[in-house]
Amino acid sequence: MNADVRSIADLRKNICEILGLVEAVIPASDGAVLAYVPAQGNALAGDVEQGLNYVRSQHSSRVRLAPMQVTEDGLAANVVEKMLIDDVSMPTSLS
Repeated sequence: MNADVRSIADLRKNICEILGLVEAVIPASDGAVLAYVPAQGNALAGDVEQGLNYVRSQHSSRVRLAPMQVTEDGLAANVVEKMLIDDVSMPTSLS
């Protein structure tokens, strides 16, 4: 998601698009990771976080948020990497 929005209308459009994608494209039995770079120095940063938390609350069992960071070397994806490692290392029950 592009979290660097310029207006509340842009944010509302992005949030509606995300909700539509989750509901229409991702099977109900699957989950999604919403990766984004938090808006830094943007007056709407708090509104962006609130909007993303709204998306998560509407699909709490299927949507996880992954705030990523921009570093000198590029995009740090360690949040997504940790989610993947945690998911793979979860114990499974064998029938």
